[in-house]
Amino acid sequence: MAKKKDTKSIQRRRAKSKQETQKKRHLKLVKEKLKKEAGFHFHPTPPVADMEAPSGFRAVSMAQALIEYYKPLEQDAGDDLKSRNEVLGISSAIWNYEISQTEGAAEKELEELRKTIITNIKAVFSMKDGEANELLRDMIQRKRHLFPEDIQPKHFRTMMFMRKELSHLIAPFNYVGLSYRAEPIPPDRRDQSAIHKIKRMDQYIIDGAEYDEWEDFYFSMEEEVRGRYEKWLNEKGLTEFAQIFGSNLDMFLNFIYRYVHGAPAILKSVAPERFEEFLFDHLLRKLVAEPHEYVLFPPTLKLFYEFLLEKGYIAELESKDIIETIDGMEPEFIDVLREQFG
Repeated sequence: MAKKKDTKSIQRRRAKSKQETQKKRHLKLVKEKLKKEAGFHFHPTPPVADMEAPSGFRAVSMAQALIEYYKPLEQDAGDDLKSRNEVLGISSAIWNYEISQTEGAAEKELEELRKTIITNIKAVFSMKDGEANELLRDMIQRKRHLFPEDIQPKHFRTMMFMRKELSHLIAPFNYVGLSYRAEPIPPDRRDQSAIHKIKRMDQYIIDGAEYDEWEDFYFSMEEEVRGRYEKWLNEKGLTEFAQIFGSNLDMFLNFIYRYVHGAPAILKSVAPERFEEFLFDHLLRKLVAEPHEYVLFPPTLKLFYEFLLEKGYIAELESKDIIETIDGMEPEFIDVLREQFG
């Protein structure tokens, strides 16, 4: 049975995407302006995999830092979006309150912030004064423990060094146990429709069309391609991976089509450096997941390019070259995950 569309989620993603795209369009101009300012030196943020965190720490984006910091409160958040947003709001407020303390804000300002936070904690978590104050102290200590100010990167303010709370064993994906139907599955009418949409999306990129022109179309393409890919995985006998690989695919399609690259990127001609950027920076910067979930991205991509071959989007040699490119990067990607989470 087809999944019901989450229209609100799609609308949120579109709004966020439009905002991100507008920022990126102005990024070069902003950098040039900053470079001209006296005494200013612009430091481009290196890939996450290249950031040398101190021993016992790992590099995370600001968004990831806030989500990791929020985890102790997450279990007390309700299942509805409103409750989760309330808890996340409290977490963000405590984060900012701790920064204000560290930076020596005025006592009156700090006391007003503290009272507001305590009031919200009591309301959301049904706590009394003593419990609310204890939670506030614990979360302040958690920030100082996870993100000590003295070891934070000085020039890359969108990134932070976070203390590793746990050490994980990172095992490569078990390809030996990946048994699936070898015979190609010819494209049906709906597969052909999905491939047609990819080609139309490619043309938008090649023509340099404005984002507003293809925004709505992109989401319909993403949904249809993911659905056909999941169906293909099921037909191949890979049912246990269908949903998670389909979800992973969304992130890859987003990266290819909705992020600004040095040269136009389409699925048929993804340069090796784009795969490297996706695995060694984009994933580690954007995705908050358990370590073993990152391991599933290389097989997701390799099987996707098998799917594209069988459905007629890409030639056999092109598919083979791309799969070999990912194969070559995968061992180093596992090593990076071990460095990040081990």
